[in-house]
Amino acid sequence: MILFVCTGNIHRSAAAEAIFRARMEAASGSARAPRVSSAGTRAMVGYPIAPETASVLAELHVSATGHVARQLTPAIAQSADLILTAETQHRDQIIAEHPRLLRRAFTLREFARLGRAVPVAALPADLAARVQAVAALRGRVDRGPDSDDIADPVDRPLSVVRDRILEVQEAVEVVVRLTAPAKESG
Repeated sequence: MILFVCTGNIHRSAAAEAIFRARMEAASGSARAPRVSSAGTRAMVGYPIAPETASVLAELHVSATGHVARQLTPAIAQSADLILTAETQHRDQIIAEHPRLLRRAFTLREFARLGRAVPVAALPADLAARVQAVAALRGRVDRGPDSDDIADPVDRPLSVVRDRILEVQEAVEVVVRLTAPAKESG
């Protein structure tokens, strides 16, 4: 399972889950896609996706209908094959509480940055092995001028929400490329 994490689970991680699900469906065809979910470190438990984020997702032809925010728990974190967080602080919190998850927890932008250096043809079939292939690049791929964080757009104008969700989308596109199963031929 791929798990997206942010603070409230109503903006960034909810959007990442919805975008991933939509893009993976298109990328994988009839092949079996990885499961996906999201949670928050201080979730707005029971709330739907933020209206501003839902509006931006609609512009991207992505639906988050039915999303309900949930709190990140140890069981949820430990069940994930890959944990992608909005900010470094989220990743660091997860690793501090669950040190064994170090090689499975990344910020979303960090995983995308590292993943761009991995040729898809060289990836193993297994999701866990793919995650380890990306993890092996930590410290070997330059970060560049950009931060690996995606700032929280809560209580910000729609233009800021849009910018943050577009950052999410850009990174999720790389995650889909790295985790999509090969399409079945037939």
